[in-house]
Amino acid sequence: MISRIIPLCALCFLCAGIARAADGRDVVILVNTASPHSVEIGAHYAKLRNVPDKNICRIACTTSEAISRKSFDEKIRGPLRSWLVEKGLAEKNPDGVLSLKVAYLVSTYGVPLKVREDYADAPLKELPRDPLRVTAAAVDSELSLLALPKHRLDGSLANPLYGNAKAKTSAVLFTARLDGPTPEIAKGLVDAAIKAEANGLDGIAYIDALGLTKGTYKLGDKWLLAVGGILKNAGFFTRVDRAAATFHADVPMPHAAFYFGWYSATVSGPMARDDFRFVPGAVAYHLHSASAARVRTTRIGWVGSLLDKGAAVTMGAVFEPYLNGTVDTGEFTRLLLAGKTFAESAHRATPKTSWMMTFIGDPLYAPFRAGRRGAAMAGGRFWRDVREAVLATEKGDIARAMAVCAKHGSEPIFVELAALAQSRAGHADAARELWLKLAGLVKDDYSAVLAHGHIGDSFVASAKPKQAMEAYIRGAAARPRSPHALPLYRNGLRLARSLKKSEQEAGLWTALADNFPSKPIGRFAAGELWARGLRKKCSQPTLPVKLVAKAPVIDGVPDDPMWKDAAGIDAFLHHGGPQVVVPKLRVRIVRDAAALYLLAEMNSGAGGGPAAHDESFEMMLSPARDAVEAVRIAIPRRAGRTVLPKGITWRKRELLVKSGRRVRNLGWLIEMKIPFAALGPELPAADSIWAANFVERNSVPQFPFQIIPSFRSWAKCDDDPLAADCGGYLVFDE
Repeated sequence: MISRIIPLCALCFLCAGIARAADGRDVVILVNTASPHSVEIGAHYAKLRNVPDKNICRIACTTSEAISRKSFDEKIRGPLRSWLVEKGLAEKNPDGVLSLKVAYLVSTYGVPLKVREDYADAPLKELPRDPLRVTAAAVDSELSLLALPKHRLDGSLANPLYGNAKAKTSAVLFTARLDGPTPEIAKGLVDAAIKAEANGLDGIAYIDALGLTKGTYKLGDKWLLAVGGILKNAGFFTRVDRAAATFHADVPMPHAAFYFGWYSATVSGPMARDDFRFVPGAVAYHLHSASAARVRTTRIGWVGSLLDKGAAVTMGAVFEPYLNGTVDTGEFTRLLLAGKTFAESAHRATPKTSWMMTFIGDPLYAPFRAGRRGAAMAGGRFWRDVREAVLATEKGDIARAMAVCAKHGSEPIFVELAALAQSRAGHADAARELWLKLAGLVKDDYSAVLAHGHIGDSFVASAKPKQAMEAYIRGAAARPRSPHALPLYRNGLRLARSLKKSEQEAGLWTALADNFPSKPIGRFAAGELWARGLRKKCSQPTLPVKLVAKAPVIDGVPDDPMWKDAAGIDAFLHHGGPQVVVPKLRVRIVRDAAALYLLAEMNSGAGGGPAAHDESFEMMLSPARDAVEAVRIAIPRRAGRTVLPKGITWRKRELLVKSGRRVRNLGWLIEMKIPFAALGPELPAADSIWAANFVERNSVPQFPFQIIPSFRSWAKCDDDPLAADCGGYLVFDE
């Protein structure tokens, strides 16, 4: 590997910088003469941004999206460095470091997108490599370090600009590219940017978070939620969704000026519809490990589709970047709204460089630069009033916000803004009246359900559970077949249970079973009605739990006679990702007067299957038949966190078979004693019915450096918000 010959941070003050606002004189255009489209797009950009002809660098290389490291160095990086010095756009010091006289580099359609991982010199036994030390990277990310003669290639480098406001000048080039599914889209990115700079970027911001509050990936939600706060403070009407699922296809996203979301492999939701369009100049980004694996197509990843739907700028990863190698979206938005260009904002907001992120759009795009109409959001009275109402609400000037909204009568967006303002002021009754009015005005299920949800939530906040339950039930009844109404069903059910309103609870279960008969939630609801004796059949899997006179010994050796006659499950299978997992998971379960006893055997494929990482056995048990109230038990095969309530006894061991001189590992097993006292206050009576699920999870490595999560479970319900992990039933027999 090539090692660094100069610390990257030393570059931060090597050039004098540009005191004036950046313009075409500060840009180098990179075109590939092997692509007529690349040459044409470069000329178009130069004309619109007044880039001197001497600032157009012409190279000749492959036109494919991927290039080898050797070809990248010989055909792109090396010639570009020499050309910069030759044209007087950079000076080389004795160490070979360039002092740049330009700040931006724009690659064009036809210039390769990514540098492939090079396995040519690696022996097969070393593959797959450590995914954090790969030499693959985004072409533009590597070109941002053009001032360095050499730098370390295996893995990423810390970006000296990230979080460093004092680094006002830098020899790190701000790179971006004019690219996309078609040459016409790539060419039009500069047109869209200039139009938005002249007319203003007005519209609504949509933030699609996952609702994560703990774990490694909560950082992604933190970044996205920061975007929402920043845009609100700038006067943008901002919708923030914290549900785990991405936006549903029928969620309306009118006037979309900003979109930030995660985590789906391919374009989904409203942006997958044929009739969806962003407003001119829109900023759109979906965080995913392969969002920019391809950009010249709309069939793979997100970048191509977002550009095809009219986004002016977007960003994405060409290979797996890992979360902390992606863009800090909150910092990016803050910088863009402060007047920085798109390329500078993106580079300064990315923690790592010489890595996987690529930025697509006009690098000079700066809709909020001081002196531009976009900075004042001057798109007309409608959007000026939206901005004024949002800012007044954020500042606590509720009277002003209500006065602005009153000018627009029953316009839904202003009714919603008025409801938010009243909520912010603590005027719960007035806010509920406005939410109810909004529910009657809007035509789509999503907006109507959202309004009803706000009514129920406000009663919860006011410590009025009975009124909240009734509000949720009314909301669900207003759109009974809409999947958007499921949270209303869920909240109504939990309140009905806590208030001991059995009639209302049974009514909600019946509505779910009747309105969603083919969905897991509908089947689970039908099972719940069966468990209550209100229906004769149950479509969910059931497992009898027999009472035994003598409990098995928990020693990791399943030779107790009662295991042979115990009820159980064999050979159930679900899987995640593209790889089908063949091995079985076998579970046996019995009880005595004080505890459950469980035997679980995980067959790892007779020793011939792929190696499993982070394999674990998990169980969910819920006497209340509610996933939120369920007890989770998780035991890892090797390293990992064990999740166990107090009082549980367990043993595990590997299943080894000797064949001649070879020892094969067939899997592993667990014996477990689970006292009823660890699960709930009451012992299960005869004929009690609990919800349950048993899951075996692992991660399978797939060449060259992908980890595919998979699971095998008894009764997984993917779209069931009431019982996400509890899809089957344990029936306690005599």
